Amino acid sequence: MNAKEACALLYDAGWKFAKTMPQCPHWYTLRKDWKDSDFVELVKYIRENGRKEKYLRSTFTYLYINGFKYWTMGAPINKDGKPHTILINKATAVYASSYDSIVGKYENLFSAAEYKLETRKLIELIKPSGNVLEIGCGAGEFLDNFEPSGYTGIDISANMIELLKSKHPKFKESVVNSSLEDFVPLKSYDLVLGLYGVGSYLNQVEIEKIKSMPGRKVIMFFKEGYAPVTHIECGISPPVYTHSIRDGAMSEFGNYTVWESL
Repeated sequence: MNAKEACALLYDAGWKFAKTMPQCPHWYTLRKDWKDSDFVELVKYIRENGRKEKYLRSTFTYLYINGFKYWTMGAPINKDGKPHTILINKATAVYASSYDSIVGKYENLFSAAEYKLETRKLIELIKPSGNVLEIGCGAGEFLDNFEPSGYTGIDISANMIELLKSKHPKFKESVVNSSLEDFVPLKSYDLVLGLYGVGSYLNQVEIEKIKSMPGRKVIMFFKEGYAPVTHIECGISPPVYTHSIRDGAMSEFGNYTVWESL
């Protein structure tokens, strides 16, 4: 089983809300409602590919995919020839993002005419088309200036995602609160896009993931030594990652380096 197959099975599962545990909001799906071989393979995939985290006094293995996390209770899959793991749990994934606390200030800051003009010039330069995957979609600056024929946006800031939805309700089902590392694309994209300094926040695993995607890729990085206005005015910490990109075309746009690959 691969990530896409696991994701498709999880999406198609019949989920029930756990009403008896309001202190831990989550859903569950029961083994008896599955084709047993699919359930078993999915449990194995979760346990082999998830990451261990503590909850209260226990440690569970959580698989993060597209805005949710999935886990089992850790019992053997079968015991004495009978099913022993009988359910899979699902909860909304939560990511820590310094951008969550500055949504209002961020939106006001970039409503200035100079920033709107900069974004319009950038979009004219990129010439986006077709089905677009936007990494670090934020509050929807791209959608403020261009409406693609197909769109998926991902961002680790839940509050930025909510602001984007309020501004662009047409795309509210097309945005995901997720890191790129935990995102599993279920369709192909004509353009994979990361505007302004998005690339500087990605780790090397995520950079390699972008490079492996089909289609055109345009990812922007902060130039070395540049202090972005969000870092100065909103108190956002600078990115901690450095990257190695040797293939593709490199160009400049203002305070940014633009990497493009077909």
